[in-house]
Formats: sequence, structure tokens, C-alpha cells
Amino acid sequence: MSKRKNEKLYNYLLLFLILYGVTLFIWPMALFGLGMSLSAPYPHTYDASRDLMVKILFTYPLGVLFAIFYCGISYENGRYKAPYWVVHVPLLWPASWIIVEYLGLKFGF
Repeated sequence: MSKRKNEKLYNYLLLFLILYGVTLFIWPMALFGLGMSLSAPYPHTYDASRDLMVKILFTYPLGVLFAIFYCGISYENGRYKAPYWVVHVPLLWPASWIIVEYLGLKFGF
């Protein structure tokens, strides 16, 4: 029998945090690709959305590291409800990326 309390939460957190950790290995390649795409010629009407997309992608590891540390500390301290919500914080970055990309193409900013 396992010594862990709330084994279901532990497995849930482990799955998501491993997936987020794997995305951190892909992150430098995504930054490199984004830098290359920014040097390509494009209309200057998309300057604001491109700038926002760079900032969103550049700050992605902050959300992942926050989720990893906060969920680990909360689980060890016996708080089991907050990690369910905090583990999804890194999903705000792809969501904001999609919204900025859509609005940039739709409204040309």
C-alpha cells in the first residue's frame, strides 16, 4: 500500500507536470523559430500582435516553474484543492497565444 495521501491527486499532478516539463525542452526551439519568423518580411500592421506573441512565448517557463513548485509545496503541506487549479496555469499561455494570433489576423493589429 502506498504511503502517499490522495494518490489520485498525486498521479494527476505528476502527469501534467511531466507534460509541462517536456514542453520546456521544446521551448528553446520555439523561441528560435519565432525569432526567425520575425525577421521575415511582413506587413507592419501586425507589429503589436507579433510583439505580444514574443512576450507570451518568452514568459512561458515562468508559468511552468510556478506550477511545478507551487503544486509540489502545496501537496507536501497537505493542501489538496489548490493544486487542481494551479496545475492548469501554464495553459493560459497557449490560450493567450491563440487569442492574440486570432485577433491580430482578424483586426490587423
